[in-house]
Amino acid sequence: MSLPAPILASIPNFRDIGGYAGADGRTVKKGKIYRSQLIHNLADEDLAKLRAINIRYVCDLRGTPERERAPNAW
Repeated sequence: MSLPAPILASIPNFRDIGGYAGADGRTVKKGKIYRSQLIHNLADEDLAKLRAINIRYVCDLRGTPERERAPNAW
């Protein structure tokens, strides 16, 4: 059983992408892949919620200038 994505006050766009269909027609499993906007202003309470769902990898798709202006807080 996967946990529902937590509601994060400091990252309002954080969400589970489970349930979406892939190009091959299979469905992404819930509780496995999440997406969000910037996480440079991450509140301590939200960090605890993220740790609780055991995220193993963070892929920051921003360019170098963007990452330098607002580094990932996690």
